[in-house]
Amino acid sequence: MSQTWTFESLREALQVLQPEPSFGVRRTFWIVERLLGVAIYSQNRYELFLVGPSLRPRSPVVRRHIEHGTWQGQEGAPFEANRIILPAAPHFLSVATLIAIEFLRAGLGEGIPLPQAFEVVEPFIELALRRNILADESILGLMGELLTLDRALLSVRDHPPFYSAVIDSWRGYQHSATDFVWGAVATEVKTTTLNESKHWIHSLAQVEAVGLHGKLPGAEIMLLSFGLTPSADGGLTIPGLVDRILGRLKTSEPGTLNPLQERFLHDLYSYGDDAGSHYDHARMRDWPAYQAAWTLTFTPRLYRLGDSDIRIIRRADLAGLHVSADHIRYRMDLPPVINATNPHSDWIAGVSSLVRSWLNVT
Repeated sequence: MSQTWTFESLREALQVLQPEPSFGVRRTFWIVERLLGVAIYSQNRYELFLVGPSLRPRSPVVRRHIEHGTWQGQEGAPFEANRIILPAAPHFLSVATLIAIEFLRAGLGEGIPLPQAFEVVEPFIELALRRNILADESILGLMGELLTLDRALLSVRDHPPFYSAVIDSWRGYQHSATDFVWGAVATEVKTTTLNESKHWIHSLAQVEAVGLHGKLPGAEIMLLSFGLTPSADGGLTIPGLVDRILGRLKTSEPGTLNPLQERFLHDLYSYGDDAGSHYDHARMRDWPAYQAAWTLTFTPRLYRLGDSDIRIIRRADLAGLHVSADHIRYRMDLPPVINATNPHSDWIAGVSSLVRSWLNVT
């Protein structure tokens, strides 16, 4: 029978763990000998080891934090285990302790098979992780908006004084009706894991220009559709895109942030969900949840939503109906081609044209 642990006693025991000075070396604290262990590894990240067959998490959040392999501790022979990687932050000591205690309560070490115990504990793991990271949907949305912002900045790379205006044009972090406003043109960015432009519309304000810009002459609304899929061979990441944007805004000495870079990072931190999850680049860039790489599933499509050939529900369609136009939500299924000019033949050129026209850059 394994030692009886309380949350307080186990946390105190784990608190003495220190990363080894040599990279690639870990000291594992075995809560249940060669079955359930906790280690602190490089960059002060906590690891929780579950010795046994490869687990298959149901939760995408947990799936991003777990991997199965053969690991080497400072003492003893290598062991085959599932490793749950926790971010490098002091409070994750308590998170590791909580998860370990839940495994003990589920009977791990008392004859209950690992997969059965994991099925019981997985919801606790997801809850603990989700409180500290952006949800999958938010990560996808942020990826699309960062790709768009990067291209908008690239379009004025020869005119650094306009960088500030481009950063100002990003509204997605404010939970605004649309994600970018370039003069009289608003652009909604949508991201999907499908290989088709199928996106949820949460408000008619996302698909209608009237009312968004004070009925400005020539007001128009665009939809930029991204398709992303997880990649095991490298690709786009949140930290990578943020570093790319910071590089474009670089005007100061290496190792220091200029005011524009600081403002971008402040806006980025404000991007989150109602549960209070945020992305803090300086603190979270190495967190496993944000190391997941993504690749494009199709060439991004820049649609002009005002085109009469795009047949979607608009405010005028609800006139006379007992339906609240302010509470409509539906899925938009856009084909790859609407007509000869929609979507734009080159999304990068399209974004560049919209931004440069707004700023009157020739």
